[in-house]
Amino acid sequence: MSARLALTGEAEDLVGAVTAELTEAAASTWPSTIGGARAFCARYPLPATFSALPVGEQLCLPAHQRRFACWLMVTARMSVSAQYLARAELRLGCIAARHHPALHTRLADTARTLGSDEVWVRDQWSALAQLAALHGVLPGQVSCEQLTCGGDALLAAFARPGHPKAGHKLRSALVRLRATLFHAGMTDTPPRLHRPNRGVVATAQWAAVAPGLTQTAQRYLAQIQRACGPRPSASPSRHYASSARSWPAKHPGSVAPPTSAATTSRPTSPGSPTAPEPVAAPCTGTPSAGTSRRCVASSNG
Repeated sequence: MSARLALTGEAEDLVGAVTAELTEAAASTWPSTIGGARAFCARYPLPATFSALPVGEQLCLPAHQRRFACWLMVTARMSVSAQYLARAELRLGCIAARHHPALHTRLADTARTLGSDEVWVRDQWSALAQLAALHGVLPGQVSCEQLTCGGDALLAAFARPGHPKAGHKLRSALVRLRATLFHAGMTDTPPRLHRPNRGVVATAQWAAVAPGLTQTAQRYLAQIQRACGPRPSASPSRHYASSARSWPAKHPGSVAPPTSAATTSRPTSPGSPTAPEPVAAPCTGTPSAGTSRRCVASSNG
């Protein structure tokens, strides 16, 4: 039988606190759970000792001790870096929901009212738990400023070279979380759409398309923009970049056709810039035989 680990008075208080909170939350206080808490406190007398370790050493924490470390995070007794949160499998959302059931219910109900399904409710709560652990506060104390700077830090930690969509799920959860916190009365700042990396994914997709096909598709998009006005949607560009990139695989050995007949440029005079022009001519009062009746009525009216 192994001897009981000797702990400092502060460490004994932490072990007593986690035992009491697990009992209050109707969770089982397994010997492995309490033993992991005592082993963690024996190795790191203060939570700040673990926080100051390099990320590589933090990731080597055994599973039964990691559960106690997560409890320290969700109860604002220890903060960790964004790099550790991105690389460690902590499941902070589940642990935070167990120790903050009222707050979890409040946020979940507000998120559902705003149209989030269960997956997005879970992702928002997980993001909130990570932000709280990053700043060393309770989930209900995360401010709008901490959401902004903490969200940027988490997205940077989750980013991976060569993967422009890395962290996309977290970014979407943070956008939704900002609105949920405001409507739940937990922050005073109205939500706003902030997209600092707009166009990164589209640029990467266009780079994988053959140059000739890129020019054809972009001429077509330019005509769409002229037809739609000053605020065109960005989604057609991503759609045609994806379609153009997949053309060689679907049609090996063939030359990609023009995206549309409307993309053909008209001849220009020498010295003038060559630019695509819309093919459709404006309706006039003297329509041709092929002009529709609606156009005739419009011109006569």
